[in-house]
Amino acid sequence: MFLRHRMNVIIHLLETQGFKKAKRQILSPKNKLALLSLADTGCVKLERNSALDIKRVILLDHYATYKLERQDVWANRIIGFVLGVATSVAAALISGILPI
Repeated sequence: MFLRHRMNVIIHLLETQGFKKAKRQILSPKNKLALLSLADTGCVKLERNSALDIKRVILLDHYATYKLERQDVWANRIIGFVLGVATSVAAALISGILPI
């Protein structure tokens, strides 16, 4: 959960401030795994000076799809929960009405 939060923070920083202004926050050690995960999923491109030094992070088009997928997952969870509760209530009412 914390990794997803950090990924969203990095995307937000890149959208609002850009890499130059938010470089220190984006490249902080606590965000390293989130940044690498974003690169693996195709949301950002990492340009490096050397094997270890990241000189630039570019936000790619896929990040919008990533954000939509995350919203879709939460919407599905909420709908599933509501339908599960409704089914339980309906089953309780039906079993109370019909003698078994």
